Amino acid sequence: MAQKILMLLVLLAVLSAGCTGLTLPPPYEIGQPLPELTFTNLEGTQVPMSDFRGRTVLLNYWRLGCKPCLEEFPTFEKLAREYKEQGLEIVAVHLGGPTEDVAQFVKEHGYSFTVLLDLETKGTSVVPTTYVVDRDGIVRHHWLGGPLHRDDILPQLQPYLAE
Repeated sequence: MAQKILMLLVLLAVLSAGCTGLTLPPPYEIGQPLPELTFTNLEGTQVPMSDFRGRTVLLNYWRLGCKPCLEEFPTFEKLAREYKEQGLEIVAVHLGGPTEDVAQFVKEHGYSFTVLLDLETKGTSVVPTTYVVDRDGIVRHHWLGGPLHRDDILPQLQPYLAE
């Protein structure tokens, strides 16, 4: 009985950190280059993450069924607009399909930041997961779970933005 209670507590802890059920790219090591990753945009074109070199990237893994993921998007939109001139690029990577639902969601809410698709999901199992990647493609910080708020993000992000 004690083992069942312990398992339930562990499950509750994981669920409170974010949403589970799909796999994510493995945790990227802080201080190391972001691996070579390629995702698909909403029009079906392949987009390598190396295309964002020279910009500071807030890389977020999410899915539509994840409430904490969706709660982060208004914050991401505000940051994208406010810090665009300082080189910030928000890249939100949706795990799994269907593509049409993701495109409809983005359109309905008018999000202007980059939304890509990872149709082959691979790695760990908690969304949202978010990374700060500097202009040279080096992973500088990460958060597991959410939702993140402006005050969570800015102290980790600002050192990598252009002045």
